[in-house]
Amino acid sequence: MKHVSGIKKTVLAASVAATMAAGLAAPSIAVAEVSGTVGVSNMYFWRGQDLTEGNAQVFGSLDYAHSTGLYAGIWGSSELGGTEYDLYAGYAGSLGDFSYDIAYVDYNYPNSGEYAGEYRDLQEVILSLGYAGFSAAGYFGVGDYGRGDLIAIAATLAMTGTVEWIIHKYLLHAPLDSWATRRLGTGTGHHRHHLDPTDPEWLLLGGVDAAVFVTMFGFVTAAWSMPLMWITESSILGGFFTAWLCAAIGLLHYEFVHLMVHTRYRPRTRFYKGLTRHHRLHHYRNEHY
Repeated sequence: MKHVSGIKKTVLAASVAATMAAGLAAPSIAVAEVSGTVGVSNMYFWRGQDLTEGNAQVFGSLDYAHSTGLYAGIWGSSELGGTEYDLYAGYAGSLGDFSYDIAYVDYNYPNSGEYAGEYRDLQEVILSLGYAGFSAAGYFGVGDYGRGDLIAIAATLAMTGTVEWIIHKYLLHAPLDSWATRRLGTGTGHHRHHLDPTDPEWLLLGGVDAAVFVTMFGFVTAAWSMPLMWITESSILGGFFTAWLCAAIGLLHYEFVHLMVHTRYRPRTRFYKGLTRHHRLHHYRNEHY
């Protein structure tokens, strides 16, 4: 699993690998890349288990990476009495010395031996954060995925832009004498942020504010995702948690972009350059932009 930070399979002794890469974009702008690996090692040791019992392992991968930080791929390996293949997709990037990587991984062990019962249908969300050479990762089991998860992800992506616009216009830019500002305080901090966009005190959500937003997202997500899961005869709780996770990731990405825009960092991709340009037009040209 080439691009998933912190969860590469541990193989002992030297391995022989061949890598192929082909750029899919014009020579001047690297938009996407496809790469592959093939390797051999003398054993396959993963999370305390020797999956080949000291025998040799053959492994390989096929990966897709986009310049925005999105990636996906498949990793396959031989093991004792069977095979393994892992499907994964994620989003990774960096901001100065800070790096991040969030990935979804689906481990599959078809026709495997004694380890199949323990690891079959294992799915995880993996969050990796790094700063100045130090890194940490969290592994969160999420269970098997199904049609409801795909519906929840598609619905969340479809409404993201509209929801962000509504929150920004009617909560963050609510007039100072409005009910939202007087009762919820949503407009006060954002108003101060516009007075001094680089002031770190008002640049990012604080811990309590972030927790309130994520909790609010949970209630709103439940209001639309649970009826949708019921209508599509999908797992109600599974679809809800998937949609809520997507909403939380969306908030994290928004905060990351906000930090990037108001620092000296200059994005290298067209996607983030566009977000930066539009956000600065909103701040310095027209708040209704």
